[in-house]
Amino acid sequence: MFGGHGGYAAASPERWKGGSVAVCTDGDPAAVDVVARLHEALGATVVRCAAAEHDAAVAMVSHLPYLVASALALAVKEAGPLAARLAGPGLKDMTRLASFPFDIQGEVSRRNAHLPEAARGLEAHLHRILAAIGESPEAARSALEAARAAREELYA
Repeated sequence: MFGGHGGYAAASPERWKGGSVAVCTDGDPAAVDVVARLHEALGATVVRCAAAEHDAAVAMVSHLPYLVASALALAVKEAGPLAARLAGPGLKDMTRLASFPFDIQGEVSRRNAHLPEAARGLEAHLHRILAAIGESPEAARSALEAARAAREELYA
C-alpha cells in the first residue's frame, strides 16, 4: 500500500521505496521467495502473510476507508448546499478515497469477504463514541482522546 494521488497515471517506480507489499505465503515457497526478493530489490518492505490474513487486514485499512469516504461524500451531498459551502480541507481529506474509480478500488472492495466484519467493527466504535458524546463531556473526552491516541500510535 503505497498511497498517493492520481491512480495509475501517477504510477512511479519510486513508489516502491519505503512502501509495504504483502506477499501471500499460501503458494509455492520458492515462488513466494522470488516475488518477495523482487519487491525488496525495488525498495519495498515485504510483509509475508497468508492470503486470508491479508484480506482481513486490507478490508480494515483500505477497503473500509474507501466505503466510509464514499458514504461521507453522499451524506454531505444530502446535507445540502450550506454544508457543502462550509466544508473545509478536512472534508476534502476525508473523502479523497471516494474519488477513486470503481475499477481501481470498488471491485476489490466488493470482492473482499472480510469487509462486512470490518464494517461491523467500525460501526461498534461509532456507536460507542456517539453514546459517550450523549452521556457527558467527560465520557466524550475519554472516547475521543482514546481515538486520538490510537491514531497517534498508528503513525508514531
